[in-house]
Amino acid sequence: MTRAQLKKESKLQIKNKIGVLFLIALSAAVIVELAAVLFSLIPIEIHTHPIKHVPIGLDKIIHLEAGEYFEVLFEHFTHFSPLHKLAELLEKAGVYILEITEFGEIFAHYLILPVINLGIYRVYLNNIDGIAPKFKNMFSGIADWWKAIKVYFLMNFFTLLWSLLLVVPGIIKHLSYSMAPYVLAENKELSARECMNRSKAITKGKLKELLLFDLSFVGWHLLAVLTLGIGYIWIKPYVSAAFANHYRELVEDYEEKAE
Repeated sequence: MTRAQLKKESKLQIKNKIGVLFLIALSAAVIVELAAVLFSLIPIEIHTHPIKHVPIGLDKIIHLEAGEYFEVLFEHFTHFSPLHKLAELLEKAGVYILEITEFGEIFAHYLILPVINLGIYRVYLNNIDGIAPKFKNMFSGIADWWKAIKVYFLMNFFTLLWSLLLVVPGIIKHLSYSMAPYVLAENKELSARECMNRSKAITKGKLKELLLFDLSFVGWHLLAVLTLGIGYIWIKPYVSAAFANHYRELVEDYEEKAE
């Protein structure tokens, strides 16, 4: 199926379902932001420590994207709750310590967002199979919350490691692991690492295709911005449906070649 055909199919799949699909997307955004606010209320004490043996390049401020930008500073350590004991052990071992800013945002995006997204991926994959989307199904990821968090963490962790070398390797790894949450959505029996490995397998030789597919939606996002966000009422479900269909297309192609 060509990119145009895939997108056309996605438009047909969300026809007459925009209301519930946008409500799901909007609710997910609200839940994550509320969680960020609640997490930010956790008492935090900041303690600074000298950094030992910092590898070349890690002494710079690294910007990561997880819904919104936050900073990881290799100069201090965020001290809270029982984790300060671990911090003391690491410091004695000569391991450089991190200070994480935007504490609430980070926790919300690493503990809440992966779980909610897992349920949303299932909603769109089920929609492909003819199962009408239901609002309650966006919470189906709760049953597999720990795997969802591990997959999301591993994706970002390995992408960051490769990004420290060069930008291009980071992009390649991001694309290679991008289908891991969809793999988990359909294969809850797999471990987080197995989901990562399967994502690498089904995207092998398809990275350029994945990148072009992703870039093909830039115009739609610009349109949403020009409409002050109103366009996302239709664009968000459309893009989500398209990526779910692209995942299925990659799986089918991989399985055909395996046979």
